[in-house]
Amino acid sequence: MNIASPITRPCPFTRTEHKIVQLIANGVHTKDAAFMLGLSIHTVNDYVQDAKRKARATGRDHLVAISIRSKWIE
Repeated sequence: MNIASPITRPCPFTRTEHKIVQLIANGVHTKDAAFMLGLSIHTVNDYVQDAKRKARATGRDHLVAISIRSKWIE
């Protein structure tokens, strides 16, 4: 496993993707995030998939780890 220094590129997420990634990092489930944002569960999952692709993450935990390490979320 390669533990490289933090990625120094700007946050690639849209405003909604950023909100969703932050909610995931805070332990909010997809269903609850959808309710909080007034979106469907499927739409939230689509945003998560887009954020994973942009961050080059393999899963939600990896997405959160990359986002924190890159200082895209707090």
